[in-house]
Amino acid sequence: MQQLNLFPESVPALPVTYYPEFLTTQEGNELYQHCLNLQWQQNQIRMLGKTTDVPRLEFLYGDKGCNYFYSKSVLLRPLPWTDQLAELRDRIIAFTGYSFRIVLQ
Repeated sequence: MQQLNLFPESVPALPVTYYPEFLTTQEGNELYQHCLNLQWQQNQIRMLGKTTDVPRLEFLYGDKGCNYFYSKSVLLRPLPWTDQLAELRDRIIAFTGYSFRIVLQ
């Protein structure tokens, strides 16, 4: 187990623990390839009275009804878990003891 400090010494360390071998290289590569084929979308956001594209592609997968709303203008409704994302979710839950209902990118 390796502690990873994301900020300079003057900022208190966040409780982030890095597990470099949580996924094997092959598993990481397979997950990356899977993510390339997810249903990414270009959302629109309303700011200062104008509508513009969000400057990134996004997706939301998860449990039905776990909608995500941000900036008072963007509503994401989760797509059903893919088998690969559900497997990763279950693995993370088993490892951490925390439950997750969505994955947002």
